[in-house]
Amino acid sequence: MPPLARRYLKTSFWFGATGILTGMHMASALHLRAGSLHRYYLSAHTHMMLVGFFLMMFMAILLWKLPPAPEGSRYKPALMGWLWMALVICTIGRFLGELVLGYSRPEPDWLHYAIFAVSTAQGACVLAFVVNLLPRINAPDV
Repeated sequence: MPPLARRYLKTSFWFGATGILTGMHMASALHLRAGSLHRYYLSAHTHMMLVGFFLMMFMAILLWKLPPAPEGSRYKPALMGWLWMALVICTIGRFLGELVLGYSRPEPDWLHYAIFAVSTAQGACVLAFVVNLLPRINAPDV
């Protein structure tokens, strides 16, 4: 497995563990009345599991299993490393922003804007990942 694919995979496991712990906290707050449950927890938990865990794991498998890009293609391997870093920052930013938003009274507008900004940046990173990967998807079988 290439080192970059391994980095994506390891990161997905950390995000998965964080998502599971958040879900356990939500379950204890809901069923055991231990702690507090805010409406933003559901979004933070779901986002951490779906984007942080599943999507990054899928990205790791794509980086690992797809054939190499043909010579002279537009594929940029270094961009995938930068996208990994940006995805990690955006995923953690959205997760922490939504947790903080659950405890903020009153809810500050700037925090809503910040969460929207990192969410938009995260979507742009996923789109850039797919566009950069297209030469490998369309590559002839080796």
